[in-house]
Amino acid sequence: MHVEPGRVRGYVLRMKTEFSLTGLILAAALVLTACDKGGGPSNVRPAPPAAAAATAVPAAQSRGGRLTAEGFDTSSQAERQAARDAAGGVLVGRTVASLGPPREQGFWLRTGLVRAEQPGRVVLAATTTSVKVTLRPMGGDPAAGGQLSLAAFRVLGVPLTTLPQLEVYTLR
Repeated sequence: MHVEPGRVRGYVLRMKTEFSLTGLILAAALVLTACDKGGGPSNVRPAPPAAAAATAVPAAQSRGGRLTAEGFDTSSQAERQAARDAAGGVLVGRTVASLGPPREQGFWLRTGLVRAEQPGRVVLAATTTSVKVTLRPMGGDPAAGGQLSLAAFRVLGVPLTTLPQLEVYTLR
């Protein structure tokens, strides 16, 4: 194989130029990084201590660094017992529910089966366990499913990752 001498020199010259350009970019990056003594962009400010305390969950409400259902559910034993004592009502439909926002306290079901907030109860179809809830309108198609509060999930005794089938009753 025959290689022309000019091509080899051109290749070597191009390599030296590319290495010099790479070195120059790295040096500029190091210099710019060294100029920032704050460890990050100068316009970023830490959150004030009061705001951090308001959003923090106490350590007693976590298990091994993970948040637990008990940490979010602030309902008392008396409130859970009162919610269990539900009977009667008029069946408005059936729905499948997912877990609603855990920080929204209370016993509630957000569903398309009602048009206005009202008292009601839900019955877990698999076990006939029931819980008294506030029925909240969700809008949309009534067959679209709903969202059930964390407290209601816990009274029904179903795992938080399931989609329980519920019968929905109004208590008016």
